[in-house]
Amino acid sequence: MSEKVRVGGLRGYKELVKRLGGDPQHFTRDCGIPDGLLDDEDATMPYRQLIQLMEMTAAELEMPDFGLRLSSEQDIGILGPLAVAMQNSATVEQAVRCAATYLFVQSPALSLEIEELTNSTRLRLNINLSQMPHQAMCQAEDLGIGVVHGVLARLAQDAYRPLRVELPHPPLSPASRYEQHFGAPVSFNCTANALYVSRETLRTSLLHRSEQLHQMAEDYLNVQSPSPDGLVAARVETAIRKTLGTESCNRESVSRAMAMHPRTLQRRLKQENTSFEDIRDRIRRETVEHCLRHTNMPLSQVAGLVGYAEQAILSRSCRRWFGQSPRRIRNAALQ
Repeated sequence: MSEKVRVGGLRGYKELVKRLGGDPQHFTRDCGIPDGLLDDEDATMPYRQLIQLMEMTAAELEMPDFGLRLSSEQDIGILGPLAVAMQNSATVEQAVRCAATYLFVQSPALSLEIEELTNSTRLRLNINLSQMPHQAMCQAEDLGIGVVHGVLARLAQDAYRPLRVELPHPPLSPASRYEQHFGAPVSFNCTANALYVSRETLRTSLLHRSEQLHQMAEDYLNVQSPSPDGLVAARVETAIRKTLGTESCNRESVSRAMAMHPRTLQRRLKQENTSFEDIRDRIRRETVEHCLRHTNMPLSQVAGLVGYAEQAILSRSCRRWFGQSPRRIRNAALQ
């Protein structure tokens, strides 16, 4: 099986190559990557293709630290919905454990292991591809651990304390270049790609977080399959059912939780022959019908349950859906 990775993992690639005097299209075409693919961060590509692109680019540009350079161009946003869940976690540790749980959404080939040691915590990033030795994907491994470093620095701010870095390959640049990038001692030819951080870093609380947004993002991640090619409509439906009747049950909030622009979400749903409004309307209809036929809930509460500000809106919707008023539907069910 050819494991894939979200194209968002190459954010900043084209701009960096151009600044270094190269032609990104030359490299992508030589690797068999379709023109324009890198412009769609939610698209996927074979992970081996990304590795080939990174190695070829570093070699032809004579930039052995290309992976580190690219990681500096990126931020937590490359992780899509996972980034939303992490940024709205209570602490850095909760964010890291969230990443360990849902990193498969970025790629089924990626995994993050958390190991508690006596005075520190080791974060081990694995790229799990068969018959792919460390020496064949040095740039991709530098990129990966570089992104982990950057994300932790973004989340923990001044509390970030990187203690040590371990890389499974020989130094591609002078060791001082690595130590400058990470701000910590770096060991090479190790058994794993790992970053050691202090307990204080993980205990850091995240400010300006939203528990509701964190939960919404986790709901999306929970319905993702190991392949990130699933239908967007299913994820939107899950979000609407979770937030129906709240202020968050709108296209803008759902788009934010999915790390998409509202227009992008609208376009994706249109490709699946539906829309946010159609999905929400269907769920409202199902909810209202159940409440009218199987509960004694007052009509004003039924209206509020599905996000209607007035009972009159509920009455108009029932006539549109069922051709009769809410009371007649309830009376018919009782008889």
